[in-house]
Amino acid sequence: MAANREEDLARLYLGLTLARTGNGAQGLKEMEAGMKGIYNWIEYITEAQRFSFGQYWDPAREIRSAIQSDLAALSGRDIDTSKAIMSGEWIAKRMEEEGDKASRDESRDRARDSEGRDSPR
Repeated sequence: MAANREEDLARLYLGLTLARTGNGAQGLKEMEAGMKGIYNWIEYITEAQRFSFGQYWDPAREIRSAIQSDLAALSGRDIDTSKAIMSGEWIAKRMEEEGDKASRDESRDRARDSEGRDSPR
């Protein structure tokens, strides 16, 4: 499943590159496909792994909300390519940061849980 996340993120980056270099239509198509894949991956992880590491991924739904807004904008008639690029860059950056953040949060909670079990009562 992690491979899908990487592939979807790569597809988003490909779309960003294409859109920046003048191939806007193909770029937006790749961005849309990458965002859909990322959204679906986060939904899967947060549901299938909700009692373990899934609970640490996008807990405030910021990434998923941004993707939903962007997908709605990309399905419209008058697409602002520069705005789509900026938003796509934000999503890509957040996805890269989110993995580290989720790992830190999970480690922090595990350490706190083990400290609570080790302390005398």
